[in-house]
Amino acid sequence: MLTLAALNWLYHGGKDRLLVGRLSPAIASLLNARTLLVHINAATLRHIIDEKPRQIAVSDVLLLTKMISDGLIVREAARQNSFVIFYHSPERQLKAAFKIAAGGEEIWVSTLHQSRARQARALLKRGTVIRTHR
Repeated sequence: MLTLAALNWLYHGGKDRLLVGRLSPAIASLLNARTLLVHINAATLRHIIDEKPRQIAVSDVLLLTKMISDGLIVREAARQNSFVIFYHSPERQLKAAFKIAAGGEEIWVSTLHQSRARQARALLKRGTVIRTHR
């Protein structure tokens, strides 16, 4: 379960990865992933939190589980081993990128940052909607 304590443990090197969510079997199949589990590693978490221009708070990172379950999922045609999820939190719109690795056996959070509506519109023009917002 994604909690503040678990993120703190990961950030400070207590673990090498943390489960942040699960895709549905149907979504995983559409993405050609062989796993439902989505993880984040310590280096990515530090990158997300420590990069000040993005203005991402730990509370935003805690939304990854909700993003995975309810967000708009888009796959770019040019990037078959990755996908993006857009999510409207109460404070802002967020965009997270994910990488499918190890022949589909692993899914990793690549980045998380604020997004603008035009970024979502641009991605929709060159990508395929896998799932709409819930």
